[in-house]
Amino acid sequence: DPLSALRISHKLLLISVSLLLPIAVLLYFTVQGINYDIRFAELEVAGNEYQRPLMLLLDHASRHQSLAHRQLSSSAAAESSTDDVEDALSDESAKITMSVQSLLAAQQTHATDLQFTESGLSKRQRTHAHPDRLLADWTQLRDGLSTMKVSASDRAHRQLLDTIRAMISHSGDTSNLILDPDLDSYYLMDVTLLGLPQTLDRLGQLRSQGREWLAAGSALSEVQKRQLAVQESLLKESDVDRVVGSVRTALNEDANFYGVSATLRSSVEPSLDRYVSANRKLLAAMRTEISAEQPVLSPDEWQTLVDDAAEAGRSLWAAAATELDVLLNHRMDVFRASRRNSLLLLTLALAISATLIFVVSSSITTPVTQCVESLRTLAAKNLDVRADVTSNGEMGQIALAVNQVADGMRGAIRSIREHAAQLHQGAERQMEASHQLSASAEETSTQAN
Repeated sequence: DPLSALRISHKLLLISVSLLLPIAVLLYFTVQGINYDIRFAELEVAGNEYQRPLMLLLDHASRHQSLAHRQLSSSAAAESSTDDVEDALSDESAKITMSVQSLLAAQQTHATDLQFTESGLSKRQRTHAHPDRLLADWTQLRDGLSTMKVSASDRAHRQLLDTIRAMISHSGDTSNLILDPDLDSYYLMDVTLLGLPQTLDRLGQLRSQGREWLAAGSALSEVQKRQLAVQESLLKESDVDRVVGSVRTALNEDANFYGVSATLRSSVEPSLDRYVSANRKLLAAMRTEISAEQPVLSPDEWQTLVDDAAEAGRSLWAAAATELDVLLNHRMDVFRASRRNSLLLLTLALAISATLIFVVSSSITTPVTQCVESLRTLAAKNLDVRADVTSNGEMGQIALAVNQVADGMRGAIRSIREHAAQLHQGAERQMEASHQLSASAEETSTQAN
């Protein structure tokens, strides 16, 4: 039996290891789960970072579409601000180019994690949503804009905006943002990933469409009014009400996850109020135009209202995205602290276990060693040995038995010595009696002679 050859200390160590194994396995799976949660949040942060240039592109591309529409349409020639339109168009083009460069920088960092690769995009049938493809489309649009018709420009811009929206959706899917488990960060995600991108896209369409209608200078047709009424209803219910509801829910739920964020309310609420105010003005203007017999707003006034709403939306997105990063980083800090505490507790448990093994092993092996040495001394015919073990346990009883054996052996030796002395004395008396008998026999023989 291999175990019978082990020393007691080794057996105790083996027992301790066998008890620690299930604990170590549980700790492994616990740490694995914590690491999964940390990685989950890290991907969300990466997705949020990837969205920043995409949101800028979404806003600037819609503005660029409106300006291009004005420049290319026949009504643009009648406006006195054609040079201003060209300058603004050039400015938006430069901003789009800068945003694309920022997107390419994010692509180099997060392409693999967020599956912005040919294989990752093809799995979700989004091969067109690659930054290189976006750059190529934008370059072709920018360089060929001067020769395009209005309809071709609108189609090219729409394709560009659809690609940006697809990239936003892809980053949300692959970064786990869409699966966020905590309600406060989930509803902020809903604002940044779904609500506000949809709002900015809709406002971009309203910017071009409304300006074109109002530039005609005549009353809106019934078809145009119905289209505007549909857009007004969608903007209010699908965009503004949804964004406001999600932000309010995030603020209310913040206290239920990892503590209250010190900056969430103070950072998001002012931007939300501005967003609500700007969109309410736009919605009121839309309702006025729908019910009016003649245009109420000029094209520039309309664009100012839309631009204010878009700027407020972008400002709210920036605040919400920043606070989403704060919540995600705080969540990762909590997970890292939990992992650190788990490892520290395991280290402490191992240290305590090792100390107990040493103490218990010493309490067993030291008396056993003393008893073994005492028995070896007895085997060497030294009966004066004593096992100096003071214990009330089994080791003390073994040491007491060893001492009793030594005492018994000493008593037996003394008894043997005493009996041997008595036998020696009896033998001497017998010898004297024998001598006396021998002398008497000689005397009797002499007398007989």
